[in-house]
Amino acid sequence: MLTFHEARNEMTLDLQKSMEKVVNRKKSDPNYYILIAAQVDNWNSDVINNKIILLKEKDKPKAPMIGTILYHVDNNKGELVRIWVFPRDVMQPDMTINKVGDFSDEIFHMGKAPNK
Repeated sequence: MLTFHEARNEMTLDLQKSMEKVVNRKKSDPNYYILIAAQVDNWNSDVINNKIILLKEKDKPKAPMIGTILYHVDNNKGELVRIWVFPRDVMQPDMTINKVGDFSDEIFHMGKAPNK
């Protein structure tokens, strides 16, 4: 079974492959936006699907929307620029529970192991 981080990495790799296919197919378009929208599946609410939407300048969203990533592609310059990432969930640091007798402490890992 995959850990949460392994699953997230696999989803990232899958999304990168999909993005690469889109960018390669659209080589002749000088400028466009790629909006990736995470949507809950209609038949299974435990599944979230990514939808890739290609947009012209006039159609791009004016402000970030929950569950979206927006990229600008400039084929004249050979650039792919991430405009925003606005996840569906609230990002939280990894958390562990340190039990001492009947007392529990929440320890947030901020790049180093807690002192013991």
